[in-house]
Amino acid sequence: MTTGWCVVECRPENPRPAEPGWLVCARCVNRLAWMLHDIPDLFDSLDEFIKPGVVGVAGGRRAPGFSSRSPARDDVIALRDRRTTAAEDGDPHSALELLASWADNVRDDLALDLPDAARTVAGEARLLSTRLGHIAAAGWVVEFAEEITELHRALRRVTGEAAQIIDLGPCPGEITDESGELRPCGAALRAELDAEACLCRRCGAFWPRQAWLRLATRLDHGRAGE
Repeated sequence: MTTGWCVVECRPENPRPAEPGWLVCARCVNRLAWMLHDIPDLFDSLDEFIKPGVVGVAGGRRAPGFSSRSPARDDVIALRDRRTTAAEDGDPHSALELLASWADNVRDDLALDLPDAARTVAGEARLLSTRLGHIAAAGWVVEFAEEITELHRALRRVTGEAAQIIDLGPCPGEITDESGELRPCGAALRAELDAEACLCRRCGAFWPRQAWLRLATRLDHGRAGE
């Protein structure tokens, strides 16, 4: 028996059922597992991007030494430095401190010991990955998912791994309205350029890459008629 709908709003207008005993759906847990697996690799690659002018930051290449800016990439330093604190929404976090704070939540909940060795991004991410079942049932899972997603996005942006997103137009799938009648979904479909499929967050329709040309053609026809 489920506990309700997925609380992380993976599909705000048509949420998936949470898994039994969890507050989130299996797809969201799988996505968190993927990000926790990817974060240590991205973090390890930050050394390559510490110098100004290195490709990987939004806005392209900047010439080293131009103007009076810091001699190193401030965004990379912020992610690597344990002393970093985010003053406002959107500011970078210390990757290690963010992961460690959530890992300590898990340790407190489950009465786990602190690690004997120095904490690392890989070690804290590993703990969180192995305890995702507990996290998925915790009342703080929404904030956890938001911060892990933002950290992963920041690391991908800095290292140049941010995916190129393309618009595929309105979803031609169907949803059931409040009266029980079927109506066109119409949600905006967006996908990573190198993805194999696109999943509609509203109706859950699955659109394989082979269907994208047809979807994009519908979008072009709609614009032509405006």
